Amino acid sequence: MTIEFLQDYSVLKLDMNAACLADPAVIVMPGSEQDVSLAVVAAQEAGLALSVRGGGHSYTCNSVKNNSVQLDMRDMDSISLGQDARSPTGLAATLGAGATWGEVSGEEVET
Repeated sequence: MTIEFLQDYSVLKLDMNAACLADPAVIVMPGSEQDVSLAVVAAQEAGLALSVRGGGHSYTCNSVKNNSVQLDMRDMDSISLGQDARSPTGLAATLGAGATWGEVSGEEVET
């Protein structure tokens, strides 16, 4: 895991819901499943709550908690669309935790 200290904490913590005003203790932007695992273990060992930001739409404000380790999943935004006979439509999607609907809807299915 690469540790970078970013100057734009106040921008990173913003949610699409202006009512979400909590301040996490730290924001982690994992790039892999291993990074997620390391952050979860670190939060547990530090006794900090864990919050997870996906695409940033959290109408209940669960994606950010005061004094928590916030996993900001924006960098894990992979999108894979394809065909799958198990699906009623014949189509399927595999999405990274940070993918947004706007990104998904702009993708085309590979045939």
